[in-house]
Amino acid sequence: MKYYFLFLVFCQTYLVFGQGSNISSNESERFVKILLANKTNQAAYETLIIDALNTTGMSLDRYAQIIRLGFSGEKVVVTANEQITLDKIKSIKNQEETDQYSRLLGLCSVEKMDIKRYQDLYQRYQKDVSFQQALLPIIQSKIAEK
Repeated sequence: MKYYFLFLVFCQTYLVFGQGSNISSNESERFVKILLANKTNQAAYETLIIDALNTTGMSLDRYAQIIRLGFSGEKVVVTANEQITLDKIKSIKNQEETDQYSRLLGLCSVEKMDIKRYQDLYQRYQKDVSFQQALLPIIQSKIAEK
């Protein structure tokens, strides 16, 4: 029974970190630290957008409607005040993209991970459910540490 358990642990480790994944457990830990720190900062960005909507008086429903219409290719008619709000949100978004890249560079530097490597792992994380599931215990432990 003991050997069976060890075999299962070995197989799981191989499935998670093997199969050409080229990611060690140490690198997984560093990736998760960067991922979580970056997600926390994105929540602050969302707060800025909500603040911009509240300041200008545009409802979240109206903003969502404008976005939906834009994505569907329909012509969107907005008032002058709504256009000011949209311009403000676009400015916030552009600043956030610049800030996010700088922040990501800093996080990668602290964790000693090349930004290109992080971006490759992040793309994999977004597309590969088994990779997400493999990282879930690490993510949960990092969240519990906070």
